This record gives sequence, structure tokens and C-alpha cells, in this order.
Amino acid sequence: MKNYFTIIPGISYFINYLASVRYKLINKNLLLGFNCELKNVNFGIYNSIGESCSLKNSKLENYTYISRNSRLNNCKIGKFCSIGPNCQFGLGMHPTQEFLSTHPMFYSINKQNGISLVNSSIFEEFKEIKIGNDVWIGANVIILDGFKIGSGSIIAAGTIVNRDVEEFEIVAGVPCKHIKFRFDEEMKNKIIKSNWWNESLEQILKIKNELDLN
Repeated sequence: MKNYFTIIPGISYFINYLASVRYKLINKNLLLGFNCELKNVNFGIYNSIGESCSLKNSKLENYTYISRNSRLNNCKIGKFCSIGPNCQFGLGMHPTQEFLSTHPMFYSINKQNGISLVNSSIFEEFKEIKIGNDVWIGANVIILDGFKIGSGSIIAAGTIVNRDVEEFEIVAGVPCKHIKFRFDEEMKNKIIKSNWWNESLEQILKIKNELDLN
């Protein structure tokens, strides 16, 4: 029945609208753009989600925003993160040599094309992506399943992330390559020790002045 409802013109917009109303009632400081698809999402405070985004099985901490037309699945995202438009995180995985075919009919009961050859899922299609605090992710970035993005890191626009990204590391390219670190070891240690993303806004301003960051 669900599949029939989704092909009725306009019904998916209405369903998404009702879900958005529910989430906004629960999260009063949540900003939601038009036609967002939200399923099993936990929000912090002052989150902003751009129009036509899809978020599933994910958690966002305080002050994090996601720009328009991004698709996130199985993501745990920290505080103060900035995520650009047209990003795709957690697209799912296919086996390369474990089975006769890479097609999900051979290992999944999710019936992506309406049929399955197995009675139970025998391959882990999705793994959680963990994104730290104060991470800036540019437009059109793809993060593959199961990787960890360290706090303070930057992922350049158009990058495909197929490995863990270290704290304060800047990466770019297809696949991602190390560009440099934002700070030297001394400054990195000071920032990590300050743990500023878990402090009040008033205390964050004090820490900013103490670390002499303009």
C-alpha cells in the first residue's frame, strides 16, 4: 500500500509535510526547508535543514546545519557542523567478491527492485558514519559508509571520502587526499583540551578570546 501512495501526485509532499510539522513541534528551534524527508532523526537545538533534504536513521547535535538537497543515512553528527548542498552520506554498500553477483537480490531482503532470492539479509549494506564537532563539509561531497570524520576537519567540495579523516585535517579530491592540517600540534591540543563545543555560548566566547582566534 505504501508504494501506491507514493506514486499519487502530491501525496509524498503531503506526507513529508506532516512529518516536518511533527518534528518542528518536538524541536521548537528547528528550521526546516520545503519538502524534507525525515525518518528516525534526532535533533539537538538550533539545527537547520535546507529544502529537499532527506535524513534517515541519523542524529544531529546542537547548532549543526545541512544545506539543500542533501541525502544522509545512518549518520551521527556532532555540534557546530556545516554541511553544504547536494551532499550524500551513507549510500549503502555492495559486496565485490563474497557472492555471485553484486545485485542486492542475492544478499538482501530489502527488495530494492521488488524481489529477493534470500530469506534473510546476509551482507551488511549500511554502516554508521560518525562526524565529529565543528566539521565543515563542502558542496557535492560523498561520504561512503562506515567512516569517521574527525572534529575540526574540512572536506573540500566534490570530495569522495573513502577513509577516516583525522581531527583538523583538510582533505580534497576523488578519492580524498590529505592537503594539510588546519593548525600545528600545539594549537590542536589546546583546542581539543578546551572542549569548547560542549560549553555554553558564553564560555565559548571566552575560550575564543583565550586562544586568540579571530
